[in-house]
Amino acid sequence: MISISSARFARRRFGRTLRRLVLLKRTRAERRCWRLISHWLSGAILGAFVRGNLIGVAGFYVSPARRSQHRGHIFTVYVRENGRGKGFGDRLIKELLAHAEARVEQVHLEVLLEATAAIRTYKRNGFEVYGTDPCAVRIGDVTYDKYLMVRKFSH
Repeated sequence: MISISSARFARRRFGRTLRRLVLLKRTRAERRCWRLISHWLSGAILGAFVRGNLIGVAGFYVSPARRSQHRGHIFTVYVRENGRGKGFGDRLIKELLAHAEARVEQVHLEVLLEATAAIRTYKRNGFEVYGTDPCAVRIGDVTYDKYLMVRKFSH
């Protein structure tokens, strides 16, 4: 089962308090931080559950930069090891794409080159590699490259 949380709870629970804080904030950096928080709260975080236990998660947000709001981003796609190969990743991506299509013209994501199963999932869902980010991640002394992938919608 896939559940969608668009951070509505957080907006209802903390929105008024955050708006009050914004009125007190005067620096440019603080105003920028508030805009970024607002964009994050307008995104979507999905969870895949089996018998009430969270087995997978994936998130989406629209680019906060005014000139890039035609672009969305998928982030933190993760399926627990015991749920892999069972279609949870595909379902999470399909649900995020359905959510994104009404909001943006294209969706971007990054994935480690070593994550071959994830890359196959993204390609099955219409993503294409458009570049490589060399040495994008460093763990200890080892660096890893990432593919940059995009899925364009035909509006």
